Amino acid sequence: MIDIVIDNDRVEVGEILSGRCITKPPQDDYNRFILIVDWKTIGDGDSDGETILSKKSKSLSDFNFFTCRIPNLGPVSHNGVILKIVWTIKICGEGFLGQKPLETRTFKVIPKHLHQKNNVLS
Repeated sequence: MIDIVIDNDRVEVGEILSGRCITKPPQDDYNRFILIVDWKTIGDGDSDGETILSKKSKSLSDFNFFTCRIPNLGPVSHNGVILKIVWTIKICGEGFLGQKPLETRTFKVIPKHLHQKNNVLS
């Protein structure tokens, strides 16, 4: 079993997503593991998405701690009626039968907060 623990499930654009993977017991059925951070659209019509990070390793212990910078341009998460933008982090295992998602977590990407100083935006 694999558990993905995210330090903060709300990350501003341009900031760093961080966390750790907890494994118990080791996954011996796979010869390689992949940590993937991506986003995708869900809704009517064509879908879109992008993989921000894809890191491969022969050992799950390489993912005990992870970081990934979210792009400045996002996109930010959205949960609309017609369109949703969903961010995920997942661990996949690769073996003789191909690639299989082992654990997936969603998180939200939010806009950068505007900082105000003496009523002037900086």
